[in-house]
Amino acid sequence: MEIKQLTGKDAELYKAIRLEMIDKHPDAFGGTVEELELLDLSILGMHMEHDLVFGAFDGEDMIATAACNLNDSPKIWHMATLYCVYVREGHQGQGVTSRLFKTIFEALPGYVEQIKLSVAANNEPAINAYEKLGFERYGTEPRVIKWQDRYYDLILMMKMLDK
Repeated sequence: MEIKQLTGKDAELYKAIRLEMIDKHPDAFGGTVEELELLDLSILGMHMEHDLVFGAFDGEDMIATAACNLNDSPKIWHMATLYCVYVREGHQGQGVTSRLFKTIFEALPGYVEQIKLSVAANNEPAINAYEKLGFERYGTEPRVIKWQDRYYDLILMMKMLDK
């Protein structure tokens, strides 16, 4: 497995895995397939150039992705937010998330002291994986995602980085 930082040149590949994650798990990710299908690759590419976006590859196949947003305001530079964490079926439970996160943590600027994420409350495997990686729950945001007349809560988690 190889992990690499994605750039705007990888927008089509990144869009494909994001479409898959939303299609297979609409209760776990914001946005819809319809919204993402309409998103121009150049806009997605600009977004990828701003944030830290990584992909894990098995040969030419992207098997996982995770992205990290760095804050623009000096008062909150010390925090970063992980999002769009997804590992394709057949590759889960093999340490892919751990390797992705390790790569992201190493790529973070030195001023980042803590990293946050949110995860669907019904996604116990992901919650367990994040806790094994040192993330701690600090709250629940109720009814964040509404899909097919059902609401889903998000568990809020954070990790202090060893700097």
